[in-house]
Amino acid sequence: MDEKGRPFAMLEEDEIDLIELYEILRKRVRFIFGVVFICTAISVVYSLVAPKTYRAEAVIMPFSSGTSTRTLLAALGNLGGALGGVAGIGASASPEQLQFMALLNSRTLAEKVIERFDLMKVLFEGEWDKKEGRWKDPKRPPLLEDGVKGLLSHMEFVATKKDPTIKISAEFRDPRLAADVVNGYIDGLREFVNSNAFTVAKKNRIFIEGQLAENKKELLEVGKELNAFYKENRVSDVESMVTVPIMDTDTTPPLDLYLGPQGSREAMWSSLEERKEELKKRLENIKVVKDVPQQVYLRYLMLRQELLGKLNTLLAQQYELAKIEEAREDLAFQVIDEARVPERKYKPKRRIIVGVAFAASIFLAVFGAFFLEFIQGAKERAKAMETSR
Repeated sequence: MDEKGRPFAMLEEDEIDLIELYEILRKRVRFIFGVVFICTAISVVYSLVAPKTYRAEAVIMPFSSGTSTRTLLAALGNLGGALGGVAGIGASASPEQLQFMALLNSRTLAEKVIERFDLMKVLFEGEWDKKEGRWKDPKRPPLLEDGVKGLLSHMEFVATKKDPTIKISAEFRDPRLAADVVNGYIDGLREFVNSNAFTVAKKNRIFIEGQLAENKKELLEVGKELNAFYKENRVSDVESMVTVPIMDTDTTPPLDLYLGPQGSREAMWSSLEERKEELKKRLENIKVVKDVPQQVYLRYLMLRQELLGKLNTLLAQQYELAKIEEAREDLAFQVIDEARVPERKYKPKRRIIVGVAFAASIFLAVFGAFFLEFIQGAKERAKAMETSR
């Protein structure tokens, strides 16, 4: 027994096994060196022959227009450390990051980039005849849908958790094209954000803006009609002036109340909607009055002007509230690093290729040596059994 309590027979068996393994490797040393040399040589040739690929990168910082200055400073403090001591944001991706990631991976944005830089010829270079300037098979040209998939395979979008940024990367054989595609994505993203056609707040703001313009027109028409009535019927020797009310003396709540909590804003919005509809109904009822004495008709015109003024005030308040809500929902981003033309290749990484091939070839050669030894031993045992028979 040894110090660890193992029998000496077991130790001798372990030593015999190690010696046998060593003898197998020594016996197959030429095979092992041959496999390692061939695999390493192939990897070296591949790394030299493989086409060079360049990678261009850009970094953007998405944020909402309603984001506070403190949050933006915190984001900048995380980026470069220049604003040291500013608290960082959470580790999870922000809602703005998720929205921009969805836009970057969208088919629409990819199609715009393909059309802008005519990338179908680059993505399907093997199917394009440069001399003739057409597809080799005009009847079956590549589909734009396949082009979108091909472009996205060259792109990479990464939303960092530490900083509220998104890295946009593109890999192409042409370094200038790689930079152009990344900047093209940024331009397309900026166009998407500027149009901002997908926000409910903007649609609401446009609708209220149209209603406000129409109401102002009606209010001015009533003023003109009232002024004409004074002139024609000589009710007043002084020519009247058209006035546009700014503040309503009624019990309409002030605009300051809309800047409170979310529940308060929604309640005030509902109240304004109900009041506006009530004033519209009263105004329509007044419009049907006809063929009345001059004094009554004058009161009708003045009352109609007053109601239109109140309605104009309500619409103006709704319009200001809609602009505030639109600003809160509006997306924006800041370009931190623009894409530049890369000077160094990104692929192939020769050292990594050769190193991995060398390590893998050693493992493969050793496994192959043991496998060959196993096959040879099996054949010898089979021959021995046949001879004994």
